[in-house]
Amino acid sequence: MTGNDEESNRILIQFAKNWLESVATGQKGREMERQAVQNLYSIHVQKGLIQCNFIDGDGNWHVGAIAPLTDHVGASVVHTTHADIHVSEEVEIEAKVLAHKGNLSSVMVVIKKK
Repeated sequence: MTGNDEESNRILIQFAKNWLESVATGQKGREMERQAVQNLYSIHVQKGLIQCNFIDGDGNWHVGAIAPLTDHVGASVVHTTHADIHVSEEVEIEAKVLAHKGNLSSVMVVIKKK
């Protein structure tokens, strides 16, 4: 990896972290987005991986709030590996429930070339 590649990676990672944190702290995004991610904290970002913690302030995580949260984290992690993303071909989207534990369900969404 060259110095330019390392610098590009650093810039992409910092962009993703800043963007996610700015929505979580209410500096960017629409009201619904800000509300969905406002309790996101301890954000660790590296190339191809984002780890963060979340707790719902009311203790009742509404299904409608799950989508924007996963959307923002998912979009942010893509930005750690690519500056621009262009979709010019058909993709397949698969979502499945992996497990249930108490009131929490674990799901996986995979997007891949068709």
